[in-house]
Amino acid sequence: MNIDSPVPTRDPWLPLPPKGGKDGTNETALNYRYFQVYLHQSMVDGRRSLRRTADIVHKSQTRIDDLSSRCHWLNRATAWDLRLAAIAVEERLLQKKEKTALWAKRTEELFGPKVRSLSRNDC
Repeated sequence: MNIDSPVPTRDPWLPLPPKGGKDGTNETALNYRYFQVYLHQSMVDGRRSLRRTADIVHKSQTRIDDLSSRCHWLNRATAWDLRLAAIAVEERLLQKKEKTALWAKRTEELFGPKVRSLSRNDC
């Protein structure tokens, strides 16, 4: 959702809305499939390549370059990468929270509910 707008915005990695490409270009289902091939290459070896996409889908480099430009593939793939990174951060934070709670529970089980922290003066 855009901060300035109450209307939810589309996730950019989803198919473009009608006339959502550069200069009002429509993204066909087949063109979106080509974008998905491009998008998911990074899951294989961490990199994306328009040339490799062209080879995989048996289209010319020029055709894939044109589709990429008209349908904003780079921006959409970047948005996808940022979303995946945000999910990974959320998962790590949740794991850290769960680990902290587990250690607190174990500490309480081992030492009782009123654990006294030691200070330098206690020695």
